[in-house]
Amino acid sequence: MVVAIIIIFENLYLTTYTAKHLLKFIIFLFISQIFVNIARYPIVGIAELYIGSISVEGGSITAIFSLIGISFAFSAYIIERKVKYILLIFGFFIFSLIGDKRAQIIISPLIMLIQYFHFINIESKKIYHLVQIIPIIILSSIIVYIGVITIPTLNPENKIYGSFDINYLINFIDDYLFPAYPIKNIQQGRGEAPIAVYNLLTQRGWLYFFFGLGPGDIISSVFTIPSRIIGGEDFIAGIKYGIGYGTRTGLLFTVMQVGVVGLIFYLGIFFRIIQNVYKIYFNINPSINKNRNIILIGLIGALWIFVFDFLFYSKVFIYSMPIMVSILFAYKYLTLSPSYESGFKYGVFNTSR
Repeated sequence: MVVAIIIIFENLYLTTYTAKHLLKFIIFLFISQIFVNIARYPIVGIAELYIGSISVEGGSITAIFSLIGISFAFSAYIIERKVKYILLIFGFFIFSLIGDKRAQIIISPLIMLIQYFHFINIESKKIYHLVQIIPIIILSSIIVYIGVITIPTLNPENKIYGSFDINYLINFIDDYLFPAYPIKNIQQGRGEAPIAVYNLLTQRGWLYFFFGLGPGDIISSVFTIPSRIIGGEDFIAGIKYGIGYGTRTGLLFTVMQVGVVGLIFYLGIFFRIIQNVYKIYFNINPSINKNRNIILIGLIGALWIFVFDFLFYSKVFIYSMPIMVSILFAYKYLTLSPSYESGFKYGVFNTSR
């Protein structure tokens, strides 16, 4: 599916009118999710099952969706310096809190720092621009503090508006990633799962290590176990191999099914996209188009979110249609000429058109 969607976007031709209005529509869809989540809070409270108006269930997409929103809102802020973008950042942060997610508390400050250093390189190489990083540090500190005291699992009182205890937070993260015991009797944490998957594949033979257990082996379907029966794909790998929850990272989810060879193929596609984005980054003229600069810095942040998500967190970026289509559209928008009229200049499967 990933390859098919990329090919579709690669061969998609957009006029100026279509590109600009699709961009506005996607921005509207992202921002509207903040208000949908706030509106449903009095009804269902804090719950990760519901994700705005998106017609999927689950929790990881809430975190990734909010991180992407924060990434592009922050990009707009550092380029235009308008307060409304700070409000958007907190809006997406609130969106994730209502979805009962924690990852954005640690990841969003890191992504904003990465984006800001990329921004400095575009605008100027003067050292005094580093002084402007102070507001970012303050913003990041506020996000971490509010997140810790409002998410019950991150404070020792286990309640909303608990205390900020850094030692408790560190111990919680360690226990979450490396629980040293099966979760629900069949699963292991994300930190322990890589070794477990490596042992599983190599013990079965190097053929499995290189080519995996087979596409669909740990996916809910009529050919395996329907999700309505088992409750989620994580439980399939848990029941079959005892490492269910830890396999939710894109890296392990992919390598278990198609092995190292398939993993290299998938990563080659995404590496090509990252390579093209950085080609534009190192050759961009900041005075050409402010919107392109916002998309560029936002997309760089999103690609670093992809790295985090794929390696350590979930498979949202490669299996969630709303996320995938939004990012590929941003990539498509960016790789068009400044007039947005020339077709696709930086193809993934072809170098010119």
